[in-house]
Amino acid sequence: MPDPYLDGHTSGYQDRRTALQTERGFLPKLPGKRRIAVSTTKAQLPVIFFRSDLGMKIKRQTETTILTLGLLALLALNTFSTPVFAQSEPQVFFVTPTNGATVTSPVAFEFGSLNLTVSPVPEEVDQPRAGVSHYHIGFYTDCLSVGEEIPRADPWVHFGDGSATFETLLEPGDHTFAVPVGDDEHRTLEGLCSTITITVE
Repeated sequence: MPDPYLDGHTSGYQDRRTALQTERGFLPKLPGKRRIAVSTTKAQLPVIFFRSDLGMKIKRQTETTILTLGLLALLALNTFSTPVFAQSEPQVFFVTPTNGATVTSPVAFEFGSLNLTVSPVPEEVDQPRAGVSHYHIGFYTDCLSVGEEIPRADPWVHFGDGSATFETLLEPGDHTFAVPVGDDEHRTLEGLCSTITITVE
């Protein structure tokens, strides 16, 4: 049905379009053109929604970042403020020479220990002092059994004065040594013995 406001002529066309806009709220379709809605509300909604969504994303990212930084700060505080109670087991060893070393005579020995008290043996011993020991060195021998008394004879040398150094002449060739610690009764302690083999030129 022909539009009563359009008679197929272009004369007075703009006035008729204005009348249609007033009556129907939209503009009539122009020849060869798309009809355009007057209201821009629908066109603005996606923009408003997009900005609101972007704001929520930024807010969530900010909250996540703050939470992450807080957890890291707590972890660092816990790490640096927690005391370390664990302690390694006592050890005894040769400081010099080291195992496999090639040396010249005379050979200087030095003994070392960790988490262990080395002290001279008292003149009178009623019972061994707990956690206190002294060095011994054995020539061409291995470690003794735990609790065994270290002989006061060859091939052993006792350092009951608490000293930790020793020097001796050795013939050229390979030599094996053991350094156990003993309590005040010169009895060996569990796990407190070390051995080395050296070569004398």
